[in-house]
Amino acid sequence: MRIKKAISRTIYTLKNSVEKHRKNSDFARLKWRIDKTQEELLVIVNELLSKNKDSNTGKFIIKTGGKVTLFAELATKGI
Repeated sequence: MRIKKAISRTIYTLKNSVEKHRKNSDFARLKWRIDKTQEELLVIVNELLSKNKDSNTGKFIIKTGGKVTLFAELATKGI
């Protein structure tokens, strides 16, 4: 349950940043948030894999991590 909470918090923070920075056009700050989100997801993955190197959740996050931030990356391009 703690992992689910950490992932949700990380993604919702990014979502809220997209909403805020699209309005004020602060795309540099949004790019920073995207990088920070990817770092936070990596911390979660490392924690999962340190406990269980065969963690399906950890592997899934590694595979889909870039897709999680795609909507924010598109927002930096005005899409």
